[in-house]
Parts: sequence; C-alpha cells; structure tokens
Amino acid sequence: MILAFGYDEAILGVDTEYQRVVYSKQKMVDILTSDGMSEEEAVEFLEFNTWSAYVGESTPIFVQDMNIHDINEWFKNDLEN
Repeated sequence: MILAFGYDEAILGVDTEYQRVVYSKQKMVDILTSDGMSEEEAVEFLEFNTWSAYVGESTPIFVQDMNIHDINEWFKNDLEN
C-alpha cells in the first residue's frame, strides 16, 4: 500500500479488494488549511500534486465526503450538464 505522506489523519480506511488506502479529500484540505493555506490554495495544491498523481496499482483513492443529500444533488447537477 502507498500512503500520502502527512495525511494520516485523513485516512478513512482501506479498499479491501485492491488494498489501497482511502483518503477524505476534505480532511486533506483541512490539514493544509490548519497549516496556514487558504482553502483555495489547498485544493489547488492537492489537485496538482496529489489527487491527480498515478503511482501504479497501489495509488491511494481520494474521495469527496458526501451525505445522501450531497450525492443526490451531485447526480442531479451531473445529469443537467
């Protein structure tokens, strides 16, 4: 398994089928904002340096935290576009 260095507090668990670590994107942003970055800077940094990186079959999974309302809105907006 590959870990994203510095984001242990953002780990949600493990994908047991492919044995990849699963991270919360929001918790990763929260870690960077607690270190002094703005939320916009943190998202931009993570999108460029972490979330879009592919390091092989063990690349971690980065998920957006959502509840059922968020999921329904996301699907609704996706279908409209």
